[in-house]
Amino acid sequence: MLPINPYPKQKVATVKLVRFGDRGSENPGILDSDGIIRDLTGIVADIGADVISPRGLTRLADMDLASLP
Repeated sequence: MLPINPYPKQKVATVKLVRFGDRGSENPGILDSDGIIRDLTGIVADIGADVISPRGLTRLADMDLASLP
């Protein structure tokens, strides 16, 4: 059985990614700790494999979400 955090020396953050807007022209977004959707347009083109990779998630987790629209 694996431990809950198999990399105990690494920071663990919860990140919720969303797409929002009109169907067919959705924007990428991230849900902040207050439940506000922050717009990731201009930071990522879409939520794809590069964004959900460990490197991409770390980049998002290190961002100041309050600075996003």
